[in-house]
Amino acid sequence: MKTARSLNLRDAQRVDLSAILALNEASVRFLSPLTSARLEALHRSAAYHKVVDIEGEIAAFLLAFREGAPYDSPNYLWFVERYPHFLYVDRIVVAAAHRGSGLGAMQTIGDGKKRVSLQVRRIAAAPS
Repeated sequence: MKTARSLNLRDAQRVDLSAILALNEASVRFLSPLTSARLEALHRSAAYHKVVDIEGEIAAFLLAFREGAPYDSPNYLWFVERYPHFLYVDRIVVAAAHRGSGLGAMQTIGDGKKRVSLQVRRIAAAPS
C-alpha cells in the first residue's frame, strides 16, 4: 500500500539551486544549458521561481520573467520586441521519476483570481 507523501509548492531558495541545476541538466536536450552562476543570476531576476518539494526532494521547478528583466534569451527578447507587458515562462522541468503526476500543471501562475493557460506546441524553429 502506498503512503501519502508531503508535497509543497513554494518559492525557490538559494539552497535549492544545486537541485534545480541537476534537474535542468537531466533535461538539457530540451532546454538551454545552465551554469551555477547563470542560474543564480536568473534566480535573482525571476518574477516567478517555484519548486515542488516532496519530502525534501526538489521534484520540479518553474522559472518565469516579466518585461524588463536582464535576460538575453532570443525567445524572451522576441516578447520584449512585441509586447509592453508579459510574463515569459522560460522553463518548467519535472524530474523523470515524477513525470505524468501533474506536477508541471500544479505550478500555476497567478494570484488566485487570474490564471495563465499554457499551450505547448511543437514548432520548427524558435522565433528570430
